Amino acid sequence: MKKFSFIAVALHFLTSCGIHSFSSQQKDMAKRPSILGTIEANGTIKGVFSDRTRVYGVYVDVNKGAFILPVLTAQAGTTASSTPAGNALDTIIGVYGPVNGSAIPEKLGEFENAAEAIRIERNGRYLVTFSSWDDPGNGTFSLKIECQGTDFQCRQPIVSRACVEGTEYVEGTVISKDTTWNKCTTVILENLTIESSAILSVSPGVEVLGNFLGTGKYGNVGLNVAGTIQAVGTDAQPIRFAGLKEGWKGIKIKGNESTLSYAYIEQAEVGLSIDGQRNRISFVNINSSENGIQFSRNAKDNSVSDFVVNGIKNATSSLSQSGIFDKASSKDGQLLRLRLISAQISLSKVKLTSRV
Repeated sequence: MKKFSFIAVALHFLTSCGIHSFSSQQKDMAKRPSILGTIEANGTIKGVFSDRTRVYGVYVDVNKGAFILPVLTAQAGTTASSTPAGNALDTIIGVYGPVNGSAIPEKLGEFENAAEAIRIERNGRYLVTFSSWDDPGNGTFSLKIECQGTDFQCRQPIVSRACVEGTEYVEGTVISKDTTWNKCTTVILENLTIESSAILSVSPGVEVLGNFLGTGKYGNVGLNVAGTIQAVGTDAQPIRFAGLKEGWKGIKIKGNESTLSYAYIEQAEVGLSIDGQRNRISFVNINSSENGIQFSRNAKDNSVSDFVVNGIKNATSSLSQSGIFDKASSKDGQLLRLRLISAQISLSKVKLTSRV
């Protein structure tokens, strides 16, 4: 006769009565799971249950706008107390995040057996936990984190690939749903706003040109981002923002969690204006504009690195006038003096030059 341990007998009794044997642990699955590691989006991790571990966890790094769907299959082993070997186990899955240090992350969803896709609202690392209501014994599990979204949103390797030949003309003043610009030439015909619910993705190698409408040197056509822009070029295929024939207004980021990387911004009244939070700017070069980069007093937790402002009439004054800096000056392209008066932005490898 097969011998059952006291724990196994108690487990069998509780589950037969409809009582979950370690519900208190499962209720707080984000507290102390056994971390199996970090996997890429659309990656899979497999393993064998341990009788010493009840809750398992994996990390996955994704960006805003992605949808992640944990797909878990679990089978009882030969030492399971109540489920025949090879049969499917009843499972519970939790999704938490973003992870921030040792603090317990926010619960985004908890599901029994089959999970549902969860939209990610912030860039970062997320925790996916799982367990079984049943005693798995030495059973096996396989967890895949499916990700729906762009390569950038799912943090898939961005292949250095050419944009699609041709020209796209963007009509209208509002983009209200997730949109990708991948034509090599994309022309903004009117002053354009990306609404707060939308994500604009710009592919490597794309040249975005602002039409000239209105009066003055720069007109009134610009790119206003109330939602999110993910414009991530490559060293070989940077993204360029410029005027179609004359000047344009530039890029204004009012939303959060945007990323600009390996990009040029040219011929703008204000190359880049930031009024949002947690935006990341790197390897960006602003050329031949009236003002380089500006931050409002509302801008918080933004990061700028490997950033060049070159040939700008008001390269340094645009920083000081933002209210973020007390003094800023430059000589021969090197930043000489910059005193931060508010911990709202981090700067590294910044070069500023001004034209007379």
